[in-house]
Amino acid sequence: MTPSERWLVLLLRVGGLLTGSAVFAVFLTDEAMASSHHALGLGEFPRAPLTSYLTRSLSAMYAFHGVVLWVLSTDVRRYRPMIVAVGWATAALGLLLTGIDLTAPMPSWWTLAEGPWVTVVGLVLVALARAVRPVES
Repeated sequence: MTPSERWLVLLLRVGGLLTGSAVFAVFLTDEAMASSHHALGLGEFPRAPLTSYLTRSLSAMYAFHGVVLWVLSTDVRRYRPMIVAVGWATAALGLLLTGIDLTAPMPSWWTLAEGPWVTVVGLVLVALARAVRPVES
């Protein structure tokens, strides 16, 4: 494996583990969610069926994303086109998250820690994947 391939595998696997770990939030009680919400300085947790659904389904989507990243890491040459697509989509998501965070409005520390980093990771995925030699047909 080339250095670019090794870095790409590492980034995909770290991303897969981080986003995949959101699976645990799917099973949090409402009390645990409310406690976490308060500890993050976000105020009173809005208790409603939609809030419960959205927090759990978003956590499940993050976990799903983590599985996809891990699978892509198993053969970066074969999955190169998909990794480039996921990288661009991730960069776009980061920009979208930044906009959402600003209009929500989320605390500054949250906005800076989320969207910009997601954008950077997406762009790094694209750059690393483009440095990978494609599989020859």
